[in-house]
Amino acid sequence: MTLEVERLNRLRRTMESLDVTAVLTADPANVVYATGVRNMTVFSMMGSFRFVLVLAEGPVVLWEFAGCEHLAASAPSVTEVRIAPDLTPASGSRWAESTEGFAREVADRLFFFDEGMLVEEGTPQHFFENPTEDRTKLFLSQ
Repeated sequence: MTLEVERLNRLRRTMESLDVTAVLTADPANVVYATGVRNMTVFSMMGSFRFVLVLAEGPVVLWEFAGCEHLAASAPSVTEVRIAPDLTPASGSRWAESTEGFAREVADRLFFFDEGMLVEEGTPQHFFENPTEDRTKLFLSQ
């Protein structure tokens, strides 16, 4: 068993012991730990550039820099590689559109918190197209 597969198994055992069904992270160290795929790790510490979704019982999906998908092609711990969305402040006016698209891709429910309190929850369609709370509407308008 490779180091990458052992780390993924250890992560899944921990998820199971904590009753966690999925982990989505952009933390560069966690992406490398879960997948074994290294790519611009230091650069990635400046923002959310790469993502990994680990399901306790299911696939491991890695969102990788465009043009770098080949780095994960033979990784035994990665089931699927997708192009990472542009979710950094440097993406300018595309940020909101990219964030909404990524949320629709990975989530079936969204939760919006403000100052530690749950403000609104719902499907991505509800959240982006028909939010009910004024605070949510203000956030989405920015």
